[in-house]
Amino acid sequence: MSVGKYAIHNIRGGAFTLRRTESRALNTCSTVLTLTANTVKIKLFDQFYVTLVDTGSGTSVLSEQFARKLGIEILRIEKGDITVMVTADGNPIHVVGKSLLSIKLGGLTVPFEFLVVRRLSQNLILGIDFLKHTKAVINCSDKTISFYDDMVQVNILSHDRKIVACLDREYKLEPRTENVVQVYLSDSVPQQCIMMEPLIAREKQKYLIARALVEPRGKTSICRILNPTNQILKKILNSTKRFTCCMHSISRY
Repeated sequence: MSVGKYAIHNIRGGAFTLRRTESRALNTCSTVLTLTANTVKIKLFDQFYVTLVDTGSGTSVLSEQFARKLGIEILRIEKGDITVMVTADGNPIHVVGKSLLSIKLGGLTVPFEFLVVRRLSQNLILGIDFLKHTKAVINCSDKTISFYDDMVQVNILSHDRKIVACLDREYKLEPRTENVVQVYLSDSVPQQCIMMEPLIAREKQKYLIARALVEPRGKTSICRILNPTNQILKKILNSTKRFTCCMHSISRY
């Protein structure tokens, strides 16, 4: 199964094949349509970037344009390294070098070597070599990817519209307490019980948000926040929750 748009396969002479799917007519590699691509957010040099995840891609690759934009060092190709990739329609894609990047996934820094190629529509493609190295597990049900035996987890980005809930004001959480707080919703919800679930915890987040079955009133509801630490957490603001379903198909209980 390939959860992305590209698949790189080994062929004779150290070249690879880059397979493309769901492309527009007369598309080149640089214009491939990726509306339904499975992407995640990674952090590079203290900035977040959207990255394609593809289990059908044998090798992880980096766009030359993106590398030069960020000032990433491109190392020379050594003897025996891959020098050319070939698309399914026979067009060559030249490997210009390789780069060692330190990618941050949900707070965990992972150093990994990427091939640098030209004419790539994505900034980065995390291929099967990266997924194996990080012991990644893709959960299609809740649209998450966990790494290193559930040490860290990230969301697969969704293009569906979600209803989210945010705190209505700043809160102070006492040590080792559970707190019921008011939240406001991004959209009105009909009078019915719905399941609210927390987003994946943010980097350095010290509090936890509980899954809860609630019955909102218009654009307001409640949720439970836990402070498991031994210190007071001040100015807890805009912690976000997400309903399990899209706003057009909210589950009934």
